[in-house]
Amino acid sequence: MADNNRNFEFYYIPFTGMGWTDVHNITDELPGSTGRMDTNDGANDLKLARDMLSWSPALREVILSTYMKTIDDEVVIESSWKNYANDRNVRFNEMEYHLPRENGLKALKEIREVLEENFHEVFFPIEFRYVKGDDIWLSPFYQRETCSIAIHRFFEEDYRDFFNAIEPILLKYHGRPHWGKLNKLTARDCSRLYPKWKEFNLVRQQIDPQGKFLNSYLKQLLTLTA
Repeated sequence: MADNNRNFEFYYIPFTGMGWTDVHNITDELPGSTGRMDTNDGANDLKLARDMLSWSPALREVILSTYMKTIDDEVVIESSWKNYANDRNVRFNEMEYHLPRENGLKALKEIREVLEENFHEVFFPIEFRYVKGDDIWLSPFYQRETCSIAIHRFFEEDYRDFFNAIEPILLKYHGRPHWGKLNKLTARDCSRLYPKWKEFNLVRQQIDPQGKFLNSYLKQLLTLTA
């Protein structure tokens, strides 16, 4: 599906053995739409199932997978800025890493096993998407075809144990972090992941020698000694 569509991603629903796919392609057909599921309602439904059935992962899987089989396919023909954007009103914390494409499914298999064996309280889907490589020095997609894996925890719940258990898997498969989301990497870690790390820092130092554009986090991360 990734090979045969302009854009492809899927969402694995924990404790279901199932997920849903999302593809985007260019068309000259007229705008139109079938019924659309509200993803915020979907997240709340998954939370309700967790709250009621966390004592029995097996029963939770039976009920959720049975329900998912009743969901109809959605087709939306619309301008890209409308199709790509969506409202996410259920708040969460998120960690996302970008892995070499050939490592993605192996990493996802391990993540699923850790999640479903040890974190029965997790209900947010795992997002898995494909991204083409580029030539931007600090891009997570630098010089490699990539798959991105994102995990989430409801904002009122402590995410640290879950993220700490999953992050080593993402690093094991040579993942690079999403710059706008949670991770625990240091400058030394990043210098090993980005071939042009030192060159970028030299340019950054030349352009901003006084560090006016650095906050406390970036001062620790973007160093010439990494």
